[in-house]
Amino acid sequence: MARSPLDIYIMEIIEIIDGKDSFDQCLIRTSACSKSSPCSLHDKIAPARKELRSILVSESIADLATEYRNGNERIKI
Repeated sequence: MARSPLDIYIMEIIEIIDGKDSFDQCLIRTSACSKSSPCSLHDKIAPARKELRSILVSESIADLATEYRNGNERIKI
């Protein structure tokens, strides 16, 4: 890696793998979902997406590694 794990955030990795609009895709329609053209779940899901995005842009690879080293991993592979 060219950058320090302190400077690589989880959201960046998701955007590289899934694309920058991965969190903007509608969960129940194949067409775009937005404030101006909402699906029936849009207003309920939008706050959760905003909160999740906030977490993912602030958690770095180093944060995850620290949690793992401290025994706080949640996913067992």
